Amino acid sequence: MKILKALGEFYSDLRNFIKNLFSSSDDASMKRFIAFWTLMYLLYYCSKLTFKFPQLHEKELPLFVIQTLAWIIGGALGFTSLEKIVPNAHDWVKNLWNRRNKTQTTEDTTEKDPPIPPSPKPSPLPKPPVLPMGRKEAFVSTLYPEAITAQKATGFNAIATLTQAALETGWKLDPPGNMYFGIKATKNTPENQRQLLTTTEILDSPNHSFPQVLSVSKLPSGKYRYKVKDWFVKYENPSESFIDRTKFFERNPRYAVAVGFRHDPHRFFKEIAAAGYATDPDYAEKLINISNDIMGIVKKLNLEQH
Repeated sequence: MKILKALGEFYSDLRNFIKNLFSSSDDASMKRFIAFWTLMYLLYYCSKLTFKFPQLHEKELPLFVIQTLAWIIGGALGFTSLEKIVPNAHDWVKNLWNRRNKTQTTEDTTEKDPPIPPSPKPSPLPKPPVLPMGRKEAFVSTLYPEAITAQKATGFNAIATLTQAALETGWKLDPPGNMYFGIKATKNTPENQRQLLTTTEILDSPNHSFPQVLSVSKLPSGKYRYKVKDWFVKYENPSESFIDRTKFFERNPRYAVAVGFRHDPHRFFKEIAAAGYATDPDYAEKLINISNDIMGIVKKLNLEQH
């Protein structure tokens, strides 16, 4: 009520002021000019008033105030409507306030959508796990190049060479003194190239001599298993061991037949076993089984392509 009473008094004083102001001038253009800027000032005043008193905005009083002011100014100037002061001014003011009300209402009532987070960068595809290589696979992948080198130099089949190394070492990559083939030292072997190692021998009688005999046991077959220490050749590196193997077969006449089958692993195994390369009666059969495993590993690891 206090606001409406204040507005009423303000309207009355303003109407008298404008009427007295324009009574001193007959120039219609000047009247319109003064009326227009008076209206602009009143709009500014009403804007401040409605922002200060939000309840005025809620009751849509701003438009009422503008229409009342138009009536006061029009009446003071002798016009029946505001359009005669400023053409289309009433519509312009009405649209202005409608847009203001619509914008403010939208801002107050519309819930803003939460900001869309940036799309995360796609994670790189996980690398396939590297499975630990088995003992046999590691043995073949490491020594296959040495066997191929020896094959190119001597013509002895690489699979046959690798097979013997696997059986003699038990698939070990680091046998003592790089001794991959169990080649025994002789009396002519230099002292710095020999080593005393424990080995197993299968013999026909219990009376054989060795540098050191650890045990002797009779087998169901009538033969004897010896656990002894004997002298073996040692090498600086695997390459020396692989090359010396081929020389060993070539310099011993009893392996002449086997050397003729150096390109055929299975036949080569049978011939060296028959010539007495090892005392184990199942030596050739064990070599054949191991060679089949090695050929499968070579294919699995795609080593033939390297």
